[in-house]
Amino acid sequence: MDAPRRAFGPRGSGRRLGRCHGLLVHYLKRDRIPAVVRRPIPTLGGISLMGLLEQGDARALLAACRGMFRFERAHGKHHDE
Repeated sequence: MDAPRRAFGPRGSGRRLGRCHGLLVHYLKRDRIPAVVRRPIPTLGGISLMGLLEQGDARALLAACRGMFRFERAHGKHHDE
C-alpha cells in the first residue's frame, strides 16, 4: 500500500481524495495539475495540496480543492446572497 493511502485510512478519506482528483481533472488541463498541486497556498500558511496529502489531512485537502474553484468569489457573489 502506498504512503498516501496508509495516511488517509478507511473512513471516507478515499472518497475525499477521489473528489479532489475529480475537481482537478474537471477544471484543469492535465499537464497543469502537477504544478498546481505543488504550488504553495498562501491562505493555508504556504502549504501546497501535496503537503496536505503528505500530512494525510483529507478534509483540508478537499476543502482547499473546492476553494480553488469557487468562482462566485471572483464575481463578488457570496453564498448568503
